[in-house]
Amino acid sequence: MLWQAPGCGVRIQFDAAAAFYIRERRWHPSQTLKDLPAGGVEMSMRLSDLEEVERWVLSWGTHATVMEPVKLQASLHGTIEQLGRRYP
Repeated sequence: MLWQAPGCGVRIQFDAAAAFYIRERRWHPSQTLKDLPAGGVEMSMRLSDLEEVERWVLSWGTHATVMEPVKLQASLHGTIEQLGRRYP
């Protein structure tokens, strides 16, 4: 389970391939889930730190898309660019 904390709002969309796994457990005490078209799910939660959730999002690969916050999107973009240079 991700750390419980007040703070930054995070919104992540998961595609249908990942949605079952997201729905089957409680990942964070503040989480809410919203069904999306085509079987996906959107998770919203409040976190005090984005480092752990960044690693978690990366673990879902192309099945997860961060919608908010922009700071997390930018951090993921930088990490993915570094990975692209490491694995050309």
